[in-house]
Amino acid sequence: MAHKTRKMNVFEKITYAIKGAESAWVELLTTIGPWLAPMTPAYMTYRHVTTTLGFDVIWGICTAASVEILGLASGQTIAKFYMYNKQERAKGRRLPILPVLFTFGFYLAVVITINMALDWGTDSPAMKLAKLGLILLSVPAIIIVAVRAQHTRLLMEKEGYEWVEDDDPIPTTEPIPAQLPEVLSPRATEMVRNYLEEKNLSAFQVRRGEDTTPISIATTLNLNPTSVRTALMRIRNEKGNGHGS
Repeated sequence: MAHKTRKMNVFEKITYAIKGAESAWVELLTTIGPWLAPMTPAYMTYRHVTTTLGFDVIWGICTAASVEILGLASGQTIAKFYMYNKQERAKGRRLPILPVLFTFGFYLAVVITINMALDWGTDSPAMKLAKLGLILLSVPAIIIVAVRAQHTRLLMEKEGYEWVEDDDPIPTTEPIPAQLPEVLSPRATEMVRNYLEEKNLSAFQVRRGEDTTPISIATTLNLNPTSVRTALMRIRNEKGNGHGS
């Protein structure tokens, strides 16, 4: 049976265009939205620091920004540590989440103290509840931003990217540059090379998601993770040029 085709009329074209834009628009809103939520508690902090406490405007801006950045950094670190502990659970390696949770709790305590305690005697119960709700808006926002960042990271790794110290993804399938920064001694490179030979591993097998990672090698050899990554790049480069040991 022959496959029949027909041209879309103008109304169908408009419908498909709207549906295509709708998905992109929703994705844009869900990306921007969580970043807007902390602006309300940040403004509340700014007003209390400058009006009630009498600080200069510049210090009010710095305080509001630093407090919200502290909350975002805490949430992001908790998500990173959780993902690392989940990946390395079988090997018995864990990063301490409790201190970061304490930092996040401290962030909430500071925001609530600045924005509620200073007006506690003058605000009505309804006003206190409203302020608390506005303050807590930043909590789900921070969680969403942190989780989305880790989701993006996992997708990049799934596509074959390896993350380095400056969070610049380097595709592991592309040629390694011959000129690499001198950030470690030849002895450190030799230590990594000997470790790989002892474990019968190729430098191309060492990456996140595998049994052996740059972090695990750095822990075993007591080296800086950046030094291990650079050593692996050198060894891969040598193998690619055909003169590695």
